Amino acid sequence: MPIRQTIPTAALQASIDRRTNRLLQALVNVLCYAGEEVVKYARDPNRKRYTDQTGNLTSSIGYVVLWNGRVVRQSDFSPVQGNGKKRSGAGGLSGTKKGREFLQKLISENSEGLVLIVVAGMPYAAYVEAMGYDVLDSAEIKAEEIVKRMLSKLRF
Repeated sequence: MPIRQTIPTAALQASIDRRTNRLLQALVNVLCYAGEEVVKYARDPNRKRYTDQTGNLTSSIGYVVLWNGRVVRQSDFSPVQGNGKKRSGAGGLSGTKKGREFLQKLISENSEGLVLIVVAGMPYAAYVEAMGYDVLDSAEIKAEEIVKRMLSKLRF
């Protein structure tokens, strides 16, 4: 007995498109949640890490979720007051600017697919990491854990 199509092709395609869009939205939500949680974790002042004298390094930490190069959601890069002797009245404003600039550069380099980017925009962030301090290393691990856990819950 041969298989016969009883549903119109357009209705079938519309059903597939709806399901695909729901799955894509679920993935976007997972990455947005992960971005928010990771930035909150990386900026947490109670976490043992580097001493941010001016607040710039912590202020430069942020994220963006992209879909085919289009920004879906992005952190606000709110300025953080430093905790060292070199406190400036600016309170991390330079860091927020550098974080946004670095993120814009990375956005322009990622024009395909669904992407989560987490940055520490100050030029010396890699140096601080290389000195053995945690800027984004543990946040990256946390992001992977969050995404895996959420995708597992969604049965991906």
